[in-house]
Amino acid sequence: MYTSTNVKTNVINNIMLNMSAYMERATLDILQRVLEEQFVFLNMEQITTLPAEIDRSTEEKNRYLVELFKVKKRNLSKRTMEQYLRAVTSLITVIDKPLTDIDEVDIDYYLRWYEQRNVKNNKGKNQASTCNNERRFLSAFFTWLRKEKFVAGNPVESIEPFRETRKPIDYFRPVQMEELRDGCRTARERALIEVLRSTGARVGEITEINVADVDWQTGDILIRGEKGGRYRTRPDTIYGNTYQSEGIMGKRCS
Repeated sequence: MYTSTNVKTNVINNIMLNMSAYMERATLDILQRVLEEQFVFLNMEQITTLPAEIDRSTEEKNRYLVELFKVKKRNLSKRTMEQYLRAVTSLITVIDKPLTDIDEVDIDYYLRWYEQRNVKNNKGKNQASTCNNERRFLSAFFTWLRKEKFVAGNPVESIEPFRETRKPIDYFRPVQMEELRDGCRTARERALIEVLRSTGARVGEITEINVADVDWQTGDILIRGEKGGRYRTRPDTIYGNTYQSEGIMGKRCS
């Protein structure tokens, strides 16, 4: 089992990790807050007179850090968590080392491998944007390790991102929008098309809109961002507002 440089942090981490199998996320939040509030009044020292800690296997060490990450970052969306864990799992499969021993040379080697991994199957190299996404996922994990004081620095930061070729932004032409409108079979489908077009929101954000989030007088819609969870207001146009006011979209847009 890994230990942080701070004894209190180490104890809290171990308690949170062991209790995560028995508690829901909201209860874990309360437990962490209570532990931190109580431990702030304690002075703790690690006992050094006992026999030295057994040198555990690389696999066991890495499993501990990954499981602790899942507990401490439990408020991440399911999709984001899956992306981070997939990237980290792939890394430790290719680089057979404890995560706390991985350095910038290992990261550089892994990302080059990741770029070329499909070549042997005649599928070509991964695009620069795909490799940069992988780099970003790993950087997020190692930033967490650094903040938790398991490592001194983030080795991913030393590796330059892959150079991407920026393509022109594609968008629907007026004639294409008319084709989409003509293809709608119901007024509800038309409302969804118009709201997507006028707000520029992601599909996942549209599905989370409630009736209470819509200002029926102005047509403004309160949208909760998929990334970061921040709310923003987006104006709707006359098309979307007209279809919304007819009550077509129901309680939710999903």
